[in-house]
Amino acid sequence: MTATPKRRVVSRPAQRIVLVPMPQRGLTFESSASSALAVEDEVIQWLSSQADDSTGCVPLYEDPDFAAEVSSLYFDPSKLPDYVPQQSGDSGVYWYRPTEFSEDPDYFKSSSGCGVLREGLLNDAWLLGVFAAVALHPDNLVENLFVSESLHAFKQFGVFTCRFYKDDHWVSVTTDTRVPYSTELQPEDKACGAGVTFSPPGFALYGSSANKNEVFIPFLEKAYAKLHGSYQALDEKYGGGVGGSAGTSSGRILEAFLDCTGGSAHRVDLQLERVKQLQFDQATAGDPAAAASSPSMLLWKQLLRYKRRKCILTTQLRQLSFNAHDVTAMGIVKNRQYIIQHVTELGLPSAGGSGPGGSSNQQGAEEMLRFVKLKTVWGRGMWKGEWSNDDSKWEEHAQIEQAMHSDPRCEFSRSGHDGCFWMLWEDLLDTFTELFVVHVFPPDARQYSVRGDWVGTSAAGAFVKAPSPAPPPTAGGDDHHHNALHSPGHLSRSKEMPIE
Repeated sequence: MTATPKRRVVSRPAQRIVLVPMPQRGLTFESSASSALAVEDEVIQWLSSQADDSTGCVPLYEDPDFAAEVSSLYFDPSKLPDYVPQQSGDSGVYWYRPTEFSEDPDYFKSSSGCGVLREGLLNDAWLLGVFAAVALHPDNLVENLFVSESLHAFKQFGVFTCRFYKDDHWVSVTTDTRVPYSTELQPEDKACGAGVTFSPPGFALYGSSANKNEVFIPFLEKAYAKLHGSYQALDEKYGGGVGGSAGTSSGRILEAFLDCTGGSAHRVDLQLERVKQLQFDQATAGDPAAAASSPSMLLWKQLLRYKRRKCILTTQLRQLSFNAHDVTAMGIVKNRQYIIQHVTELGLPSAGGSGPGGSSNQQGAEEMLRFVKLKTVWGRGMWKGEWSNDDSKWEEHAQIEQAMHSDPRCEFSRSGHDGCFWMLWEDLLDTFTELFVVHVFPPDARQYSVRGDWVGTSAAGAFVKAPSPAPPPTAGGDDHHHNALHSPGHLSRSKEMPIE
């Protein structure tokens, strides 16, 4: 008897769409707004021509270049990655559209920009954290990644288009709306239309929002997987190539930020910053006059500038582990990005001192507290240390909470329902191991490229001086930071926006 394959891929029956040949597997290098939608427009025109004369219904698109098959999931379907559960032959990967497993799907549902994310089978938290950070940017940058003219085209025609910045160009990726799903849905399990309350079994197999009606995460991930050849390419362990190792995810995080913004990015090694601070303290012997020029203070001042410039800022506690449930005693989830949403400093007076932010009087010196507001999108991982949401510090120093409430930029809350918490800058430096900084350029910023090979341990390694004449200073920050322009084969720089 023939052995049954361990996994199979099934899809809801649909009419196969045959289009004229598309360049580069349905990828379009943009030169204008019309070119960004060239493939999608062609798809919609073809589908409209196939509408049923009696009902007016059109068939839903099925992408011939990124089919609902194992070839879209894995490098080699005969050599399944180890994240695939070893189940019986009846188990499989199913492909469904959001209109089949959610009652009222839309790209975005969360008023805050991004709700709680659900991690799936892939070790792709490095990428989901990037998507979340872009979605939480105050300028709604994530909306720039979806270029379909209609917000409802994905429901009407089963097609959508995303764009990513690759090799000096915005590249549009058009594909269908079917995403890998964990469970086979019976006819009675599927959605019957908007407004119909139902709760189908199962979940999107890879990254998604906890709210099934919010689909920007699985759509972005599918388009990114198509751009890179398969979903397996997005797994942290396997992204380095067939049978290889992706190495550290830090470089991939930087590259994904560039892909999603077209800006520039760099990584700050907070472990190195701690060593530099320790050496500074030993050299200055605790001299209070030297504190203003300490490494931690210089980095804090940079952080303030980054926030003023609306840079994307994330931080994480990196360790060599793929255990998704590693949480420190202080509540921090390891290997998961936290989004820095706000930074502020307030004065805490000593006895007889003045109020927050005011000048101290002769009776007491003012201690400056540097606060960082962070957000977790993982549904867990709230800080449990000093100034955490339930910490008594807030009651002991009510003037600090009052000052934050009076500043609308803080959007202050200690409920924790939004995944936000506050911590001191010094605690952040002691808790996390790396900081990611993404400079987002305005549309009129001019960029140029310097092509060549990376020299050094990695693209995120130390700077290598160019031969004379040297190029202008990089957009990657101070030269004590690691160079983080990680897009393969090129450096993107802005001639209009000098960065310290």
